[in-house]
Amino acid sequence: MRMMDGFAVSGVLLPRKSPTAGLDKRSVELTYKYAGWLKSKGYASTTIRGHASIVNGFMRYLTQIQQAPENITDKDIVRYLNARKDYSSSSMSAALYSLKHFAQFLLDINVLKIDIVPLLPQGHKYRLANIVSVWKPGNVEKILAAVDRGSPIGRRDYAIIMLAARLGLRQIDIFGLRLGCINWENHRIETSQSKTGEPISLPLPDDVGWAIIDYLKHGRPKVDSPYVFVCHSKNAWGKQMIGSFDGMLAKYIRQARVKLSDGQKHGMHSLRHTLASRLLEAKVPLTVISEILGQIAPDAIEKYLKVDIEMLRQCALNPQEVFENVS
Repeated sequence: MRMMDGFAVSGVLLPRKSPTAGLDKRSVELTYKYAGWLKSKGYASTTIRGHASIVNGFMRYLTQIQQAPENITDKDIVRYLNARKDYSSSSMSAALYSLKHFAQFLLDINVLKIDIVPLLPQGHKYRLANIVSVWKPGNVEKILAAVDRGSPIGRRDYAIIMLAARLGLRQIDIFGLRLGCINWENHRIETSQSKTGEPISLPLPDDVGWAIIDYLKHGRPKVDSPYVFVCHSKNAWGKQMIGSFDGMLAKYIRQARVKLSDGQKHGMHSLRHTLASRLLEAKVPLTVISEILGQIAPDAIEKYLKVDIEMLRQCALNPQEVFENVS
């Protein structure tokens, strides 16, 4: 229905996902050059992939309406975004941000002759507007208890959830974790973050370490791979894990019979949010939490302040005192 609604606006069927398949040779070349342009400006690989995915969809739209890249106008971008009924408000702002960058890139390489960036609308995504989803105390333990640790896949899944819940590692960093990143002697995990490229060193708690050891000894396929966690499916046996692990987590949530509140996010990233919330409740300084989560921006951790209810209570005003002090 969303695709049909988008067709009514733009006259073009826009798929939810936008791989390069279906794009002409020139469009593919431009998207690759755009990725290189972003890399030269210091963007992380995961951020570049996100921008490229949005641009791929836009390039397919241009192909369908028979619009050449050098003739792109601000109206083309606005029409495309209006047609993306599958985008949330935050996704719309992110897409607008990406396409502004793309327009600047086309201007820099002399494909566009007119600067259309100032003509584009401003995004309406407000900093810290969203409230992060965190798990209630005890629910993460229920999810972990629901994992069948007697099977190879169960051992793998348990170790992965432990890394996300106890250390706050991003899913992509868990999938990219190499055997050499685990310093068993000093009980630490030393790796580089995919999102920022920055090195990070985290303590390895005993329970997390034993979960990894259990998988390596009794669950991991006997393959020559540098990665800790590998695929168990026949068509990708022993290869590095890719994609999303949210479906796996959802399975264990159902098995644990954990009830979700309306609108609660329950992907792997929610475990990271929950860890930050628990550290905040334990009065761990924001700078320390930022280091644990690998957040470079000083204010990136501020979004978690809104879920510390007890600290927020201290900020509340007593209405009676306010009225008494009114002159």
